[in-house]
Formats: sequence, C-alpha cells, structure tokens
Amino acid sequence: MRSSRGCSPCRQVISAEHVASFQDNRICADPGRGVMSEPGGATGPLGAISKAVGEEGPEESSCPLCDRLTRGEEFVGNALAAAMWDSFPVNPGHVLVIPRRHLAGYFALTQEEKEAIWHLVDAVGERINQDFRPQGFNIGINVGAAAGQTIFHVHMHVIPRYTGDVADPRGGVRWVIRARAPYWKDIE
Repeated sequence: MRSSRGCSPCRQVISAEHVASFQDNRICADPGRGVMSEPGGATGPLGAISKAVGEEGPEESSCPLCDRLTRGEEFVGNALAAAMWDSFPVNPGHVLVIPRRHLAGYFALTQEEKEAIWHLVDAVGERINQDFRPQGFNIGINVGAAAGQTIFHVHMHVIPRYTGDVADPRGGVRWVIRARAPYWKDIE
C-alpha cells in the first residue's frame, strides 16, 4: 500500500533519511527526477484537483507507458518528456506525448515538465504534418477516471484530423459530453 506522503519522483516512502536527501525539502536527490509531493497531494495551485484525481492513480502492477519508454518506443523526446505512436490510434498519425516521470494527473506535473510536453507537441505536429498531411488536429488530456482516463500516467493525445473522418466535426472536443456538444443549435 502506498504512503499518503510519498516521493512522487522515486516513490520512496518519506522518511527522515529521505527528507534529508532533498534540497529545500522539495527536490528529489534522484538525478533527472522532479518535485516531491506535498502531504496528501500534488504541488502547485491546482493541488485540490490533483488530490481529488490522485497523483499516482490506482495501484498498477505495471504502467504500459513506462513499459514502452523502457522498450525505447519513443520517436522523439527531450530530458523530461517523450512522444510515441498511440497503440490504438483513432486516426492515422495519433501520438501520445508523456512525461518521463510517472504521475497520473496533469496538474501534478512541474512547470518544466509541462513546458517539455508542449515543446514536443510542436515537434510531433511537424512530424505528423510531414508524414500524414492532416487537415486539422485535436489535442487533449484526460485527467481522472471521470474524464475518461484509463491509463494513469499523464499522456497528451495529439490526434490528426482528416476531412470526412466524421460526418460533422463541428464542436471538436466538445463532444466529450454529447448532450452539450452542439451549442450552435441553441443559437441558430
């Protein structure tokens, strides 16, 4: 069972010895890792959302995205993030951009990790444009089970869109809540 106060980067239970290895009691001494979580949740102004969602997500014996990183399946990356082709693409060229550090919720990431992910979104967009020539994109993150997250390692979907891939693309990501998606019907 996980401790309610664990080091999110290296997953050690916080002990006096472990705390002593942190600079300012927040930066994990493990090289290349990130920020320690506060008791009961993530760091940052959206900690309440991260606490509700759960920084590490439900118990998993193995993370499929961490496993893919270990196998070297990324096609572009930087020190804090990596991009890989989606194993179950909704369209040709569908990519996942993930932090290298295993965390469930986007709001638990450090600012540097968020910037690293967005930097890769730009590189991924260029690659998808070159290889697949889409007419548009949907870019999004599911945070928490209520939002549809099924793999509890933060991952941003970069989904190329093609003319005719759906009958009516109006509203794009608004269709996550079907009944509220066609807002234009209320104003026509």
